[in-house]
Amino acid sequence: MAPTGVGQTLMAREIDEIPEAAARLAAPEAQAHLITEAELLRGLDPACLMTLARGSSDHAASYLAYAFEYLFGRPVATVHPSIRSVYGRGFDVAGGVCLAISQSGKSADLLETATALGAGGARVLALTNVTGSPLEAAASVRIDTCAGPERAVAATKSVTNSVLAGLWLAAHWREDAGLI
Repeated sequence: MAPTGVGQTLMAREIDEIPEAAARLAAPEAQAHLITEAELLRGLDPACLMTLARGSSDHAASYLAYAFEYLFGRPVATVHPSIRSVYGRGFDVAGGVCLAISQSGKSADLLETATALGAGGARVLALTNVTGSPLEAAASVRIDTCAGPERAVAATKSVTNSVLAGLWLAAHWREDAGLI
């Protein structure tokens, strides 16, 4: 195998950056933000949990759905963006929480759906890698995945850090030191 960065594809170099990206998310400032949001969620005791994502981020959302169902004993619904963007349906999700996961936070259908979920009464948490994204503006709160720039077509660091951010959020929400 070539030394890191030498003769590697862009995707391979970004995969090599995952440990540094994870360390940024584990830093006290990032954890403090997760703890603050977890405390709020603990107080809300949401009636339903949802995920909203596309592409690579949808794989992170699927993993987190399994984890949240196991940890909280509540089903997690997948919100399909086309229900809003193609069919124009709104959502009755009062008291719910939605994890909207997007590397860039710029996908038009995710933005439209997140906005509709918020209008329907959900607290929308945007797990994004880009500060100031439209999804961040539409969400109740943004959780920075701290992945750093993604240049390869396939998201690597942001998928990994989205999963880590979701798991740390769940651990803080449950006040489960064993998961932290």
